[in-house]
Amino acid sequence: MERVKSLARSETTVVKIHSSTSTVSPMFVFYTSNERLFRHRIPAKFSESKLPLTLESQVETTGRKRISTDNLDAIRNRFIEMLIHKTPKQDPLDLERCNTFERHHFILGTFDRALATLEKYNVKDFHSPYLPAYVLSGLTKNLAQMELDICGSSCLEQHQLRLEQLKIKFNASV
Repeated sequence: MERVKSLARSETTVVKIHSSTSTVSPMFVFYTSNERLFRHRIPAKFSESKLPLTLESQVETTGRKRISTDNLDAIRNRFIEMLIHKTPKQDPLDLERCNTFERHHFILGTFDRALATLEKYNVKDFHSPYLPAYVLSGLTKNLAQMELDICGSSCLEQHQLRLEQLKIKFNASV
C-alpha cells in the first residue's frame, strides 16, 4: 500500500525489477482491484433485488489489521473509486471474441458515467487540478471512437457540449 500511496501522491518512487532497482517518475495511476476501498451504496432502482444495497469497504475489515487508519485515510484522499456492480448493457455482437479486455474498452464502457461524475464535483473537491484534466483528456481523445462504436454519431454534439462545459469548469486545456 505504501507504493500505491506514493504513486498516487505523484512522488518519485523506487521499485525493484528483477534483482535491480529503478525509479518510477510521477504518473497518473489507473488502478484496478477486486477489493473495494470505499463503502458503496447502490440505490434500489439499480439493485437486482430491488432493495437498496450497501457494500462495505473490503480494505477496512474488522478483526484484521490490514492498514492503519492514517494510511487508509491518506490513500482514500488520493483515489476516486468507481464500482461497477453489474455488467453494462452491451450488444453481444459488439464484443470481440477471444480477445482481451483493453483500456479503450474501459473508457468506452464508462464514458457517460465519467462525465456524470465530473459534472457532480467542483474544482475544490480534487487535491490536484491534474486529476480531472487527465480524465477529460482521455474522454476527449476517445470521443470520436465513442461516437463511432457506441452512439453511431447520434450523440456527438451532446458529448462535445458536456466535455466543453467540463473543460471550462475545471479550467482544463485539453
